[in-house]
Amino acid sequence: MKRSLTIVLLFFIGFTSFGQVNLETTLSDAVYATNLDGVGKVYYGVDYNTSECFIYNTDFSLLKTISIVPPANTYLYDVAYVSTKLFNSDDQIELLAVFTEYVATGDTSGYYIYTTKIVNEVGVSFLNLPGAGYSTVYNLSDTESKLLCFVYDFSVSPFTVNTKVYGIPGTLSSIPEPTGLFMGNAFPNPATNMIHIPLSTESQQYSTQLMLMDVNGSILRHESIPPHQQFYQLNTQALSTGTYFYVVETNGRKSVARKFVVN
Repeated sequence: MKRSLTIVLLFFIGFTSFGQVNLETTLSDAVYATNLDGVGKVYYGVDYNTSECFIYNTDFSLLKTISIVPPANTYLYDVAYVSTKLFNSDDQIELLAVFTEYVATGDTSGYYIYTTKIVNEVGVSFLNLPGAGYSTVYNLSDTESKLLCFVYDFSVSPFTVNTKVYGIPGTLSSIPEPTGLFMGNAFPNPATNMIHIPLSTESQQYSTQLMLMDVNGSILRHESIPPHQQFYQLNTQALSTGTYFYVVETNGRKSVARKFVVN
């Protein structure tokens, strides 16, 4: 009996010694991993309020800060494909940035205009495509890739979409891009009475579920949003001053948790 108890204790000691999950650091906003040709594996995150992309080494030290300049009357909506030699053959870091502008057509109605740009770390632009709201890179082979850009016109009903296909010099990293919903940040942030939550382009075809949570992760609201909506207007007057998070789900795909503040 003593021998059996000793074996069990040794098993649990070994498990706790080698099976621990250790918090290494906490980075602001959603941070993803990518592989930069000539640099190696890095993390990147985006501050949408300042329109900056932060590149981190694997030890979490800051490698580079890239300032992204939104076109006039737009704000930064999303950043993807942080890379080197994917869109250009030099050693500078490049990225695909999506910007959006809201055009009001009434007190509670309007539509978005998107613009997609590919820029490098010093602000040089390789592509400027008005209307493009979502893009994806597809590897045809180990040496050939295509960039597919979906161009939307939400000023008409039903909205229209066409696809621009571009040849690019590089191929996609072995580290995949995030597969969550493509959507921007809520505005205005901080909010007082009302906040606009942009929805994904898939919400034009499918209904959307929105979950509002407090800082403890408790669900405060669960809203069902019908199709053909570009954004959801959330009344914040009943919310106490503080920080909140929301997640949306459309067609079985979830967004990362987004944060907003109520004054």
